[in-house]
Amino acid sequence: MGIIGSSLAMMIGMIGGVYIAQKYEVPNIRNMVETTVCKAKVVEETYRNPTPPPHANTGRQKRPTGNPTPPLQVNTWKSDVTFSTV
Repeated sequence: MGIIGSSLAMMIGMIGGVYIAQKYEVPNIRNMVETTVCKAKVVEETYRNPTPPPHANTGRQKRPTGNPTPPLQVNTWKSDVTFSTV
């Protein structure tokens, strides 16, 4: 169709758009998008999970600071009972 067909389709679209905008109450799309984005941000901030502490990102538990736990004490006492083999 070439340039004439493309230009004709564009002119018909423009004329139809101007007519509809003047005769009917067309909503402002920009305001609708801005309102929707604002509401989505509020919902996200309301239901967002709390941020974990910095040491939780490593996947390991944080080591305690200070003195380490004392080693286990092993009882070395002798029993009063003796076994004899005959």
